[in-house]
Amino acid sequence: MNPMREKKNNSKSKERRRQKEARYHEMRGQRKRLNEDLRRVDIGNIDEAPDYPSFEKMTRKSSHVGAIARWRTERRLVERVEAEHPEDLIEGLVLEATKEDFLVHTEGGILEARIPRRMLQLMQSERNFLTVGDRATLLEVDGGYELLEVGDRKNVLKRKDNFYDYISHAIAANIDRMVIVSSYKEPEIKWGLIDRFLVAAFEEGIEPCIAINKADLTGFPFGSLQEIASWGGGREGMLEAFLRSTPGSCSSLVEKHRDFFLHPLFSQIKHYRDLPISQEMVEGKELAEGWGEEVRGTPGLLDLHDVWLLLSGLAVYKKLGYSIFLVSATTGDGMESLKAEISGKISLFCGHSGVGKSSIINAIEPDFNLKTSDVSSWSGKGQRTTSSSRLLPFGDGFLIDTPGIRTLETHKPRSLAECYPEFGSGSCRFVGCTHTHEADCGVKGALKEGRDGVSFLRYRNYLAMVEEC
Repeated sequence: MNPMREKKNNSKSKERRRQKEARYHEMRGQRKRLNEDLRRVDIGNIDEAPDYPSFEKMTRKSSHVGAIARWRTERRLVERVEAEHPEDLIEGLVLEATKEDFLVHTEGGILEARIPRRMLQLMQSERNFLTVGDRATLLEVDGGYELLEVGDRKNVLKRKDNFYDYISHAIAANIDRMVIVSSYKEPEIKWGLIDRFLVAAFEEGIEPCIAINKADLTGFPFGSLQEIASWGGGREGMLEAFLRSTPGSCSSLVEKHRDFFLHPLFSQIKHYRDLPISQEMVEGKELAEGWGEEVRGTPGLLDLHDVWLLLSGLAVYKKLGYSIFLVSATTGDGMESLKAEISGKISLFCGHSGVGKSSIINAIEPDFNLKTSDVSSWSGKGQRTTSSSRLLPFGDGFLIDTPGIRTLETHKPRSLAECYPEFGSGSCRFVGCTHTHEADCGVKGALKEGRDGVSFLRYRNYLAMVEEC
């Protein structure tokens, strides 16, 4: 072979290789710039995304960019259907939703509809993208109905997946009122969970209230219990009202240990055994030990202690402006007040398993006949009966029954203290203080001095959430 010709062929091959590499790098550069542009775009507002029709196939391989391309295609389909077939569209609220179909409450009644496969593919990266309370637009197709579009949400509550922290499940959307349900006993009230729900309600702009079920287990007359819980004065006056409802033999012992019942850290004294004892708790610990000796020698006093513990805890939340309802799904006490509170709104009942969410809803409207179960005699914990959220028409509003929830997903705001109104009412003079490790913190100073407004109960729950952020 002619060496000159071989050299010429090699040069052409090298040139073709250089051109191929140049096109490849150019394509990679275009793809990189496209990704950078679209990554700045919120998927919820795809109209702001730049239009790259020639790259739509290529961008589908990228999760974020591909989602925008798929959303744009879906939006164009919805706009075309709304323009060409407006008479075939029906709007309503989602009552129940499964993986492929759902029930919708419309002006013409309750309809069953399905979720088209293209939308399942579109939303494959999100769990429970359609949830109760969503405003859905349906399209009549072949004698049936299918989902065309999900309306904008004013708020949504989500919970974390039990196994994967990066996955969240939507529980309900477009909520007006959150009823945080807990129980006096069986299972025991969890103040930390109540605070977590209050934080989630604050972030989503939902008006919360607290309902304490199983008030009949306190052994107090319901009227007396309600009077003490609604007391607006100081702890001294509240204790006097408590003593008036206490049997004579027990009231003398309560009077004897008045300092223990009025101690500012009372709401956490029963947990001292599980906590490192700091200097400001020593006095409370000594008072608790004195009361403990009396309890061991007098049957029934421990229940009295637990009732006061409940009432003093509720007083903390009432002072902050939260609505408190004492109810009993068994006897029906307190139901009328709660019913008036939720009338005409979309109200969500949330709490952990066994507190009686479904039982309260049945007491409000017996026709719902929701399934309920007793607390486990083996573990003392609630047994999950409700497996998924349901939207129930009630008068001119709706009730949402939810399964037992351990915690709700929060946005982890820049400062969790923003969700605690008592921390921002002049308690601390430092801007941006986390109220955890800082010296001369006003919140910690108020706790140490026992000043009203800041409670150790809420502060302890706050520290637990700060550690998780």
